[in-house]
Amino acid sequence: MVMQDKSKPVKVAIYTRVSTDEQTVENQVRVLTDWAANRGWEIIKIYSDTGSAFQNNDLVQQRQMLSDARLGGFKKILVTSLDRLTRKGSVALGSLLEQIEARGVHVHSMQQDWTDVPDALSPLLISIYGFFGKYESQNISIRTKAGMARAMAQGKHVGRPTRAMVAAREKAQESYIGANR
Repeated sequence: MVMQDKSKPVKVAIYTRVSTDEQTVENQVRVLTDWAANRGWEIIKIYSDTGSAFQNNDLVQQRQMLSDARLGGFKKILVTSLDRLTRKGSVALGSLLEQIEARGVHVHSMQQDWTDVPDALSPLLISIYGFFGKYESQNISIRTKAGMARAMAQGKHVGRPTRAMVAAREKAQESYIGANR
């Protein structure tokens, strides 16, 4: 067993993810940075992705983090919640955690504090949590589609703005700026 030299801080990475460009990772970064500082851990790098962890988005920073973990620059990955890693279900979550552990790195989740103490129940809890992450993601999708259908039924525009909408907004902004000079 290799003992941690208490005079050297544990080197950690932070991983954050949001689902859309309208969201920010700032809150996740702040609480994880504070969490690391309170434990005397040294943050080596912060990895942040934007994209659904359920859909087949290319999580570039997550891939980079896995690659960097192989190089041994950090011993822990901090996340606010395991669903920041993936919402594809228990198999995907378990597989990703196994890939990380195989690199000698351990994932610590603020919301699932049982990840700090790996034991015989951890695989069961990971499976349960992975299931609920996927379930929540599917429910979000259902609620979003229902809201869009309701908006369309009310005659509202749904989706990205059309070119005409963008042009009208830009013209209104130019008129406003011109009138207020």
